[in-house]
Amino acid sequence: MPKPETLKLFHGTSSKNLADINKHGLRAGRYKSGEDGIWLTDKREIAEKFSEISTDEKGGDPVLFEVEVKKANLTPDFIMYKMPEYEDMDKVGCDLGDLEKSSKCWQRKIRAGKVPYPKNDKDWIPSLEAVHSVISIKPIPKTKIKQLK
Repeated sequence: MPKPETLKLFHGTSSKNLADINKHGLRAGRYKSGEDGIWLTDKREIAEKFSEISTDEKGGDPVLFEVEVKKANLTPDFIMYKMPEYEDMDKVGCDLGDLEKSSKCWQRKIRAGKVPYPKNDKDWIPSLEAVHSVISIKPIPKTKIKQLK
């Protein structure tokens, strides 16, 4: 059971990263988006999807982890606000028939306050509510990581 100051989340990656993770835990890296950190989600299926993306890029097999992370180390994942999951856009009433229109709808809903949006870099809760994604800005020790797949 997580402590009140911690949270259990998921992380998906490629088995090509396993040796490093088993030795050092999860360490912040630079993503293609330019963000530094460890990408985490509260939805297992989203982590699974990202583990498949990682294997497409690096090879290996999909790997899924459950991690216990300190809440104080979390920051919003602003990149995911630019590319939300379809179910999140649908939840706020955006028509999914046309990707460009649904993306514009999503941005209008954010500006109108219909989508929870972080007020600053420490306000990670709306990021988890709206796009199911946050970034850990600190390493996650291997003792706080459980491999699920």
